Amino acid sequence: MSEKTTNTPEDSFNKMPGLPENEEKYRLIADNSSDWVFWIDPEGDFIYNSPSCEKLTGYSREEFDNNRNLITGIIHPDDGYAIDHHKKHNTKSGEPRDIEFRIITKKGGVRWIRHTCKSIDDKEGKYAGRIGTNRDITTRKKAEIALTHSHKLLNYIIEHDPSAIAMHDKDLYYIFVSQSYLHDYKVAEKDVIGKHHYEVFPDIPEKWKKAHQRALAGEVLRSEEDLFEREDGSADWTRWECRPWSVNPLKE
Repeated sequence: MSEKTTNTPEDSFNKMPGLPENEEKYRLIADNSSDWVFWIDPEGDFIYNSPSCEKLTGYSREEFDNNRNLITGIIHPDDGYAIDHHKKHNTKSGEPRDIEFRIITKKGGVRWIRHTCKSIDDKEGKYAGRIGTNRDITTRKKAEIALTHSHKLLNYIIEHDPSAIAMHDKDLYYIFVSQSYLHDYKVAEKDVIGKHHYEVFPDIPEKWKKAHQRALAGEVLRSEEDLFEREDGSADWTRWECRPWSVNPLKE
C-alpha cells in the first residue's frame, strides 16, 4: 500500500531549486497573485499550486492535488491537439512558451486562458518539472472574436456591394475592395489586398494624391465629375468620394 503526502505551500517553496533565502516573499507573491501559478514535477504531480486555481477553474488546490489528470481534463475538447503540440515542443527546452486555449470550469462555463510555462532543473542540473502561470483572458478573447466577426462581415458587404468601393489603411494599403471597384477601374490583378494604392494605379494623377493626404488629415472630399487619364491613353470620367475612417484600438 502506498501513501501520498500532500505538500503545503511552505514546503513546496522551500524545495524550489535555486530559490533565494527570502522565500517567504516569493511565496506571498505567488499565493496572492491573480494569475494561477504552479509547479509540476516530472511525474505530473503538483509541487506547488496557487490559490487562484480555484478562482479560474472552480476547482480547489486539494482537488488538483488528488487528481493529477484534472489539469488536462478541464481543457476544452477542441483545444486538446494544440495542448499536445505545446507539450511536445516544450519538454525540457528551458525556454518559456506561451499558448492560448479554453478550459471548462467546474460549473460548466468556458474561459480562455493564456498559459506560460518552462522546464526547470534543480541545483544538480536534473530535470525538476515545469513551472508556469495561467491567466484569464476571456474578456480580451471575446472582444477579439467579435472584432474578427465584424471584420469578415464588413469584408463580405464591401466585396459584394454594387458600388466601386475600396478601403485603405493610413498608409494607403488596400484592406477591403468591392468586385465592382476592380471591374470599373479595370484592375487586371484581382488580389490587391495588402498592396499599395499607387502600386495598383501607378498612373494616378497628382491632384488625387493630394486629395488622399487631405482625407487622411480628416477632410471629406468628393467630385461629381473628374477626368482620369490613364497611361495607356484611355480616359475615365469618375464620380468619387474620399473620407477618413478610424477604429478604437483593442485593449487587453
